[in-house]
Amino acid sequence: MELPHFLSLVSLYGSYLRRAFTASGLSSQTIDVDSETTIHFWGPIPKPTQKPSLVFMHGFGPMALWQWRQQVQFFSPHFNVYVPDLVFFGGSTTKSSERAETFQAVSVGKLLEILGVNRFYVMGTSYGGLVAYH
Repeated sequence: MELPHFLSLVSLYGSYLRRAFTASGLSSQTIDVDSETTIHFWGPIPKPTQKPSLVFMHGFGPMALWQWRQQVQFFSPHFNVYVPDLVFFGGSTTKSSERAETFQAVSVGKLLEILGVNRFYVMGTSYGGLVAYH
């Protein structure tokens, strides 16, 4: 017997993570950063405050929501936290043929520019660390 989708452990844990991000003052948002690329991210609701900004870059594999819950909960009282899904992960997509870490970094940079975030700290893990380096 197969359980309904909403009763799966993955679905339940995903719901828990979304509630944790929302409780930390973040909302799920999507922005077209250019004519080919759309970035999904979690960011401050509704507008950032005067706190410094911190960007979390996830590793290769699951979307950002699955990798940063504890850090988001800890840092959100002190920072405007941004948690983008890198392109091809979660809700971020592109029609571009680019696949390099530099393309990922440029895409996140465009997102932050559109959001008016000029100065920020960045933290990355695994593949996200390579993107953060660029």
